[in-house]
Amino acid sequence: MVIGSVKELIEGFRIANFGFSVIDKVLAGVLRVIRSGFLGLIPAPSNTEFPQFAAYLCSSLWHARNQLFHQGIAPSPSAIIEKVLAALNDYNREFERSRASDGDPLLESWRNAQPAPKMVNFFVDAAVRGDLVFIAVVALNGEGDFLDAVTAKVKCASPFEAECWALCHAFSLCLQMNCVDANFFSDCLSLVSAVRGSTIPSWKLTNLFLHLFSCLNFDAKCCVFWIPRKDNSLAHNVAAWAASHNIFRSLCVGDVALLVATLD
Repeated sequence: MVIGSVKELIEGFRIANFGFSVIDKVLAGVLRVIRSGFLGLIPAPSNTEFPQFAAYLCSSLWHARNQLFHQGIAPSPSAIIEKVLAALNDYNREFERSRASDGDPLLESWRNAQPAPKMVNFFVDAAVRGDLVFIAVVALNGEGDFLDAVTAKVKCASPFEAECWALCHAFSLCLQMNCVDANFFSDCLSLVSAVRGSTIPSWKLTNLFLHLFSCLNFDAKCCVFWIPRKDNSLAHNVAAWAASHNIFRSLCVGDVALLVATLD
C-alpha cells in the first residue's frame, strides 16, 4: 500500500515534467531506494504523517528537478529520500515539543491565540460556487477604519483550497500596500493551525503552502489568527456579494460600506 501511494505521487510528478527524460531515471531510482531499504521508515497512507511525508517528497523532487535542469547536477535518489525522512523527523520533534509545551492539542492553541495590536488587519474569506471561488480580502486599520479591499475569482478543487487562496491574496495585498506590521484573520481553523504550525495538510497543496510559509518568513512581524465566523462577517459578506454579481476587482470604501449596511 505504501509503495502504491508513493508511486502515485511520483507518477503525478513525472507527468508534470514530461519530456525531461533524465527525471524519469531519478524517479525510478527513488522507488528502487524505497523498496531496498527505506520502506519500513515511510508512514502508511492511513497514518496522519503521510501527507507531511508526501509534501516533503514533492518539495525535494522539485528541488532535485531544478538542480538537474539549471545546474546539470544529477541528484542521488538515496540522498533525496534521506533528506525527506530527516525533514519528517524534524517536523515530528517540533510537533511533539509544541504539544508538550502547553499541554493542549495544537489546534486548540491556535484557536486561543490572541493577536497583538497592529497597524493593518487583513480579513479573508471565500464563497464557493461549484468549481469557482470568489475570494475577498478586506484591510482595516487598528481603529477598524477601511483601508483597502479586493475580490478575486479562481478555480479550486475544495473549500479548503479556496481558503488557502484567500490568504495568498491577502499576503499579496499586504505587499502592494507596503505593510510592515500586519495581522491576518481567517475563520478557517484548519488553515490557521496548518500555517502557524508550519505543516502541509495535503501534498496537492504543497506549492500554495510553501508560498504562504515564505511570505510569513519574509516578514516576521506578520501573523495569522483564527476568528469565529460571526467576527469575520465583513469579509464573508464581501465574498458573497462578489459571487452574486461576478465581481473580481479592487473595491473602494463605498462598495464595502454598502455591504455592511445591506447584508447580514
